[in-house]
Amino acid sequence: MESLRRCAGEQVEASGRTRGQRRRRLRRIAAAAGLAGLVLGACSNGAGLGEAPDTTGAGASADAGDGSWHGATEVAGRWRSGIRAVESPLAADDSVVFHALTAAGDFEMVSLDPGSGRRRWTAPASPSRVPLGVGLRTMTLSGGRVVVWMEPGQPVSAGTVTAGGVSVVAAEARSGRRLWSYGDGRLELPSAPEICGDGDVCVPAGNGSGPIILDGRTGAPRNSTAEPANLAGPGQIQRPLHHPDPATPTRPTIMTASIVTASTVTASTVTASTVEAETAPNPRYFRSIGAGLYDNGRDLIAYTEAGAERWRRPYATLFRGLNVSPGYGWKVGLSNDLYVVSLGYVPSPEQLAADRSGAPLTRDAARLWATAAFDAQTGETLWVAPTATTYCGGLDTDIRNPIRCTYAGTVRYGAQDSSVEGVQVTVEGFGVESGRTTWRWVAGAVPGLVFGTATGSPDILRVDDTRYAVRTPQRTILLDVANGPLDDPPPAPGWCFTGALAKPGFTIKGTGDAQYKDERWYPCAGGGAVDVPSTTPRFAGALVGNMYAWRDADGQVRGGHVG
Repeated sequence: MESLRRCAGEQVEASGRTRGQRRRRLRRIAAAAGLAGLVLGACSNGAGLGEAPDTTGAGASADAGDGSWHGATEVAGRWRSGIRAVESPLAADDSVVFHALTAAGDFEMVSLDPGSGRRRWTAPASPSRVPLGVGLRTMTLSGGRVVVWMEPGQPVSAGTVTAGGVSVVAAEARSGRRLWSYGDGRLELPSAPEICGDGDVCVPAGNGSGPIILDGRTGAPRNSTAEPANLAGPGQIQRPLHHPDPATPTRPTIMTASIVTASTVTASTVTASTVEAETAPNPRYFRSIGAGLYDNGRDLIAYTEAGAERWRRPYATLFRGLNVSPGYGWKVGLSNDLYVVSLGYVPSPEQLAADRSGAPLTRDAARLWATAAFDAQTGETLWVAPTATTYCGGLDTDIRNPIRCTYAGTVRYGAQDSSVEGVQVTVEGFGVESGRTTWRWVAGAVPGLVFGTATGSPDILRVDDTRYAVRTPQRTILLDVANGPLDDPPPAPGWCFTGALAKPGFTIKGTGDAQYKDERWYPCAGGGAVDVPSTTPRFAGALVGNMYAWRDADGQVRGGHVG
C-alpha cells in the first residue's frame, strides 16, 4: 500500500513508529498532484508549492510565465538526449540545465549543449530531506551564468540508505567549473535553498533560527558566524575536518553520520472551537514554504531579506481558527507585500485511524483546503476563504493571475488508488487584497482540476502562459486564467500535463518508499502525445537562441530547431 507522509517528512513518535508508517494511503492523491501531504497538498515552490514573488527577477523558476508565448511556430526535431529530467529544462548561459534521474537510480545536475543534446557536464545531486512532494529544482544566479543545487556529501548507489547530508554548491552553467561549496556535505535540509535578496541564496537552517543567507558570488554567510563556504576546484568537493556545533543559533543543522537520528515531535493541542491539531513547534521541523516564509510545525514565520524575524503566527491565528497545517499541503504566493497561502485541513482522528488500518475511507472535498491572505510585513490576516485552494490541479498558475478552486463532493481513498469521480469544481479569479471574486466558472466534474491527470487521458491542455483548454463532461472550454472562460474555440495542439513521480534507487533515512514530484508538460494534440511542439514556452522548456529543449511524455529531454 502506498505510504502516506506529512510534507515535513518523517518524525519518530515515542513508540518509535514513524508518522510515515502510520499514514499510508492518502498520499496517493497527493502524489498524483505532485505533492506529499495527506490531502491534496501542493508541498512548493512552488505544489509545498511556494511561488516566486511577482517582482522577482533572479533565479526565476521554469514554470513562471515569462511572456515567451509568440503564437505557433515550426519546431524541427533535432536530437533525443536519452536523459530523464525531473523538472522542465532551463536556459542558462547558452546551455540547457536540469535535474535528472539516471538509469542507476540516482539524481544528477546536467548541462547540455542545446544544439546537439550532448552532455557538457554532470554532477551528483540530492533532495536532502526535502519533503517528498517537492521535486528537485535548479536555481540560477548572475543572469543564468551560475547554477546552484544540492550535492550529496557521500556517493549514493542503488540500495543505499543515506542520512541526506548535502552541500549547497554553485558552478558555471556552461563549463561546470565549481565556484563555491557550503556545508561540507553534512547539511540536512528540511527544504530546498532558494534565491533571495539581490542574488543571494537562502539556506533553511533547520534549527528554528531563520535562514542562512549566502553571498551568491562567494558562498560566504552574510548573517551568520557559521563556517564560510569552502572554495573547491573543478569536480571536487573539499570537506575540512571541522564539525560545527548543530545547536548554535543561526547555524545549519549539521550532523555527522554516527549521530544522525530522526527527530521527535511531541503533540499538543490549540484550544479553539475549530482547532484540535498537532501544534508543538520543533526546531528540527523548520522549513521554507515560500518566499521568506517558514514553517516550524505550529507557526508560520516571516523573515526579512537580511534574515531577521519579522513576525510569527500560529496557523490557527492566521486562518482564524481553522484546523489547517502545511503538513497536509501548501501553496504560497507573494504579491505587493501580501501573502496568499493555501493550507490543507488536518484529517479527523477517525480518518487517520481508518488510514492506519487500511480500510477504505472518504473525505469531504470541500474540507480539503483553506486559503488566506495576510500582510507580509505584519502578519495581519486580511481575508480567509475556508473552502478554496489556489492549487487547481493542472492549472499551473501563479500569483500574477490569481485563481482559486472550490470542490463539492466526496474524495474516495482505496487500497490501491483514489478517486475524485463526480467531484464538482468551480474556478474563480479573485482580488489578492480584497479576496473578492472577479470572475467565476462552474467547470463541473473535471478530475484534472483537482489533482492533475495521468498521461494518456488529459483533461487539461495548456495553450500558453495564461490560456488552457479544459475538457468538461459537456465540451472543451478555452479558459483564460486572467479573465475567465472565452468563447473562442480551443486549439488542437498544446501542452498536456501529467503528475508523474521520480523514484530513486537510494533511500533517505526515515523517508521509506521515497517518490519525488516529477510533474511535467509535454507536447500533445487531440489528447495524445506528439513528437515536436508547436510553441516554445518557458514553462515547458528552454529556448536558447534558435534551439528549444523540452520533455516528452516519458520525461526524456529532446531538442529542436525553431523557425
